[in-house]
Amino acid sequence: MAASHHRIVFSALLLLAVGACTSSAPPEQAGPTSYPPGQAHVILKRTTGIANYATKATVEVNGERLGDFGREEGRYKFVPAGRTVVAVTSSAPAGRYAISFNTQAGRSYMVEITARPEGYIPPTGTTPVFPYELIENDGAFKILPAQ
Repeated sequence: MAASHHRIVFSALLLLAVGACTSSAPPEQAGPTSYPPGQAHVILKRTTGIANYATKATVEVNGERLGDFGREEGRYKFVPAGRTVVAVTSSAPAGRYAISFNTQAGRSYMVEITARPEGYIPPTGTTPVFPYELIENDGAFKILPAQ
């Protein structure tokens, strides 16, 4: 009886291991397979850097607070197609950085939240992944379109 018990436990562990190897990418990286009617998908990811590594980034999309992002945290949100505003604030240094861009229903848009060097001015002459407008340029973080 003990031998059959060991076989059952071994089989269960083997199935768990095989299942872990075949898992798909997380939804925020893979993108949705379907979109609600008239909605776009915004993926937000905070990258890690040395500057402001311990500071939380408070993120809003279209005026709705999504929460405080720590290092390497990310979330996604469906938004109505049209003008979308993504903003980030922090406590130290205080300030707000915000961009706006137009979204199209059925498309995904990825933005990265990174540390913002003092006096940061967005690069000019480069072609972003999608066009955006800088609304506010202050605080510890910046937001840029990403792939």
